[in-house]
Amino acid sequence: MRTAMVVCLCLVVAVVLGALGCTPKAAPPPTTGPANALTQGAQTAPAGDLGEQIVKTGIGAKGQHVAFTGGSDRFKAKPGGCVGCHNEDGRGRKLPKGQIPPITYSALRGGDKPLFPSDDLVIRAMREGKDEKGEALQPMMPHWQLTDAEATAVLSYLKQFDLMPPIPEKGKPAAKPEAKPKTVGKSEKNVAPAKPAPPAG
Repeated sequence: MRTAMVVCLCLVVAVVLGALGCTPKAAPPPTTGPANALTQGAQTAPAGDLGEQIVKTGIGAKGQHVAFTGGSDRFKAKPGGCVGCHNEDGRGRKLPKGQIPPITYSALRGGDKPLFPSDDLVIRAMREGKDEKGEALQPMMPHWQLTDAEATAVLSYLKQFDLMPPIPEKGKPAAKPEAKPKTVGKSEKNVAPAKPAPPAG
């Protein structure tokens, strides 16, 4: 009789604790090793932002810098995105010797005779560093190991450059609009002398 009462009392206590939310929580699964800060914070970028993310920072869909081969020593030491060389508006920049070309979509694919006849050739240039004829681009151009989704996103974002106003290169003042020439009247030499008024009467 006493054993039955103890069992009932234990059941009542368990029900009360459960109602009060005092049930023990399951322990979190153990980690297999120290968390990698880059991997831990990696998230798949939304499709609309992926192209911008790669072009500006070089960070791909998995939250890590897109792998590449080649490129300048400066780029290898501090990898970034396309704008690091081609300027923040994609319109390229001047160098002491030569010029880094623009990568706006209109510069690559625009006009009656576009530089690259197809989008696939633009993607090949990004991946393999080859121009429209299959010849090697400048050695400073990295060969990006882009997935198909990343390459398509980058190509789509290049079109946004055409909608942006030009941005001055870092360390250079913005170009001032050309002053309009002042409207100058006829010089005195070109003006016929006034005829004297006829005598009165």
